[in-house]
Amino acid sequence: MENLSTICSNFSEQTLRLEDFITQNQAKINNLNDQFKKYQQDLLQFKNNIEKTFQEIETNISTNQNFLSKLVSGANTKLVQEQINQRQIELINQMQKINDTVSHISQEIDKVGKEFIKSSQQIMADYKSTEKQLQLVLKANQRANTISPNYANAQLQQSIQQAIEALNTARQGIQQQKIFSEISKSLDNLLQ
Repeated sequence: MENLSTICSNFSEQTLRLEDFITQNQAKINNLNDQFKKYQQDLLQFKNNIEKTFQEIETNISTNQNFLSKLVSGANTKLVQEQINQRQIELINQMQKINDTVSHISQEIDKVGKEFIKSSQQIMADYKSTEKQLQLVLKANQRANTISPNYANAQLQQSIQQAIEALNTARQGIQQQKIFSEISKSLDNLLQ
């Protein structure tokens, strides 16, 4: 009976660890999701900046076209080229900032994924160990007939049901991690 009490206590502790683990990973995943939303906003702003810059260039060229023909075309062409080069550098710098952000988010996704997988594997091993202990104690109690069969069955069914629910929850978490891993791979492929 003492062994069963210890095992139930261990099982409860592992259940709390699993709940904690899932809560922490949900927060991390939500954080990554928020970072991606900000990244999407940055991309939209970048796209708008590009469109605006090229519209300005087109407007400047068309307004200066008559003026350019009146003046020395080489000097004015050089001025326009310098303006275009300056705006091009600005756009390249913005693009580099966005690229750095994508790289950082990708690294964070990889880090969270690896932590999630490592922790999931440890929790699964703990649950399997507890399940084996429960089975051994149950067999020993059945042989010794020290407790009523109905009580043992009820305890066993409850423990097994909790273990199954915990394993299903962990499995769902692992499946979510696979999705985030695929997103990370897709981002890496886009960056290359």
